[in-house]
Amino acid sequence: KRVAAKVKTGILRLCGMQASDGGLGMWVGDRQSWPWASVYAAHFLLEAQAAGHPVPEDLRSSLLAYVRRQLDGGLGADGTLETQAYACYVLALAGKPERAVMERLAGIARADDAGRGATAPGSLDGRQQARFHLAAAWLAAGRRDLAEGLIPQTLPAPRVSRRTAGALGSPVRDRAILVRTLLDVQPDHPALPSLVRWISDSGRAGGWRSTQDTAFALLALGAWIR
Repeated sequence: KRVAAKVKTGILRLCGMQASDGGLGMWVGDRQSWPWASVYAAHFLLEAQAAGHPVPEDLRSSLLAYVRRQLDGGLGADGTLETQAYACYVLALAGKPERAVMERLAGIARADDAGRGATAPGSLDGRQQARFHLAAAWLAAGRRDLAEGLIPQTLPAPRVSRRTAGALGSPVRDRAILVRTLLDVQPDHPALPSLVRWISDSGRAGGWRSTQDTAFALLALGAWIR
């Protein structure tokens, strides 16, 4: 009952943060939507609904429509590729996969591979993070083969610093997305135990420093425990 009450309160708060274009601002009363946070909130609504919590259909549908509009046009500011890939994943979870966009973004996300080789995946920046969102999106859309093709042979090293603008990002969140994607696409991946242990140890040591850290960490650990 306590969990249900808190989820309901969270959903009502999102209703008060919705802008006229259907997205969400950073604070109640903001008129300008924040793309990454809007996709993140749509993800929360889908997870809440899947867990049996009631979600207002008008909030869900208008927010998902905003998420879909984030896929229109090309790539702009830094972080947009990651935001669009995350949007593809959320739409696929909602049963509305945008396969043509997913294919286009996957090609962009792979663009760096030719220059550094298959065994040198680099760091887990926005381009690499997009690959894992897209892998999860293809799996949700019923294409495990395309999902597995986006998982590099050698996993990229998670970033060591926290990003505070755009698509955000942190060592905790990045590892949590890796865990959640690998559990779905390659559940026997040998890196999973060490990634899960790192996330757990970080939380025990007070390293989950934002609500987003905590949310993604709990999603990953919950999936691991199941």
